[in-house]
Amino acid sequence: VYYQQKPFPDSPISKIFTDSRKIYGDEHALFVALKGPNYDGHAFVHKAYDKGIRLFLVEQFQETLAPDALQLKVTNTLHALHQWAVHVRKQFFGKVIAVTGSNGKTMFKEWLSTLLEEEIPVYKNPKSYNSQLGVPLSLIPLNNQSAVAILEAGISTVGEMEKLARLIKPKLGVFTHLGSAHDEGFSSREEKLTEKLKLFKETQDLILPEVLYRNYQEKIKAELLLGCFSVFSGAL
Repeated sequence: VYYQQKPFPDSPISKIFTDSRKIYGDEHALFVALKGPNYDGHAFVHKAYDKGIRLFLVEQFQETLAPDALQLKVTNTLHALHQWAVHVRKQFFGKVIAVTGSNGKTMFKEWLSTLLEEEIPVYKNPKSYNSQLGVPLSLIPLNNQSAVAILEAGISTVGEMEKLARLIKPKLGVFTHLGSAHDEGFSSREEKLTEKLKLFKETQDLILPEVLYRNYQEKIKAELLLGCFSVFSGAL
């Protein structure tokens, strides 16, 4: 990690943007230049500056950016967001509920949060922020003003859920449904189930549909070492 000019200010970051088209920033907003197979957020750093952003998380310094812009250079900006989210999660002392499944994640999250909000302060993912980018962006604003955090996690191929599980570290898990969504990212439905169950390796309790438990009971028991867990199956 390298700093340009001076360290980032101590004042809290108000917003995080990864898409320059959606910026409505202030001097405390952060633009994260992400890289992917078909895009490079560094191409939009100057546009973000023109829209008022002065804090940037980058993999490459932008030498032509104005001197009042602060650039924090890291090896991988997405990984940096993950590390940031891990730190935030460690500071949270409330109960974390994780929701995954082929369908119904957002609907269940919204329903459960509506019920709980009548009694306790609840935090949840905005919209359907459940991806490798969405989960850390959801976690970073989390604080102990909330008693419960409900976080959904979605994957499209193998190797993704372990990363999300490291961020979320739920105490209670909800598995809504196992269906055909994203089948193309897995060799079989059983492999997809195995990957999704990795979210619950450290949970104390798991809630899932009765039909899912009935059809995959032995696999679920094997994956989760159910001597240490409670499973509640029924209609979700």
